[in-house]
Amino acid sequence: MNTGWRQIGDILLVTVGNCGFAFAVFGRCIENMWGNILARILFALVSLVTLFHPDDTLVWATGAITLLALIWAIRRHNVIASPKVPPAPETKESAPPPPEDLAGLVGEARRDIG
Repeated sequence: MNTGWRQIGDILLVTVGNCGFAFAVFGRCIENMWGNILARILFALVSLVTLFHPDDTLVWATGAITLLALIWAIRRHNVIASPKVPPAPETKESAPPPPEDLAGLVGEARRDIG
């Protein structure tokens, strides 16, 4: 880590590296299973280089690559992993009971407890 104003750049690199590694663990960017696994492994390796390599020039290059890939991958993830079916609207049977019904239920529970 550099002290002073250069520390802001280091914080950005750590943030990009951590976000890239988190996406490699939890994200999905390719529909094909094996292609997705390969892309996530590559994502993790580039993110780990961004986080742990001591050469500043290489770290800034991999940080830029990670950031661009992260933007692309998040956009792909929103397309691929979005819910395909909207949630069903609530019906009378699945809706929570109105408050006046709960009062009767609480009264029955008190009577059962003793």
